[in-house]
Amino acid sequence: MRLFIALELSEEIRQKCRALLGDLASLNSRVKWVSPPNLHLTLKFLGQVSETEIPPLLRVLHQVAEDFPVFELNFSGLGAFPRLERPQIFWMRGEGEPELSRLQKAIETPLEALGFPREERAFSPHLTLGRVKEEKGLREVIQKFKERSNYSAGKFTVRDFALFESQLQPAGPVYRVIEKFSLRGGN
Repeated sequence: MRLFIALELSEEIRQKCRALLGDLASLNSRVKWVSPPNLHLTLKFLGQVSETEIPPLLRVLHQVAEDFPVFELNFSGLGAFPRLERPQIFWMRGEGEPELSRLQKAIETPLEALGFPREERAFSPHLTLGRVKEEKGLREVIQKFKERSNYSAGKFTVRDFALFESQLQPAGPVYRVIEKFSLRGGN
């Protein structure tokens, strides 16, 4: 199973992202925009995981959730990796510091002990909005991102995180929640 750990979005945030993505999709570009139901903020990509690795993984994630309080997360600011002038991935920033980084580290550390390698890149909280397939129409998309660099989808209270399975399909990935983990005070 191909797994990752992520935050789901509130319906209000998802609706605002849906409107933004609709506007961006109307541009004549070769960017593959993410389907709004697939929007999430990844905390840890696990990759291929065997069935036997799942029970200890679930125990660790439940423990992390029990020890971590709810917090606020804001989605504001548009940009691109590696940079807006030569984009490969368009994103919206997730702002929930310092709690968001602490949650990511609280997940990363015990999973390393279970054999999941630590992420080498610094944690950069974001929603992936789209991936560049070709440069056609890219100038208009870059201009739109510059015009909306301060765009805000709003904030919500993070009450849980989830373990997802990613099933790669010809039309794009399909994500399925395997289990949710309620943060302390999140019920």
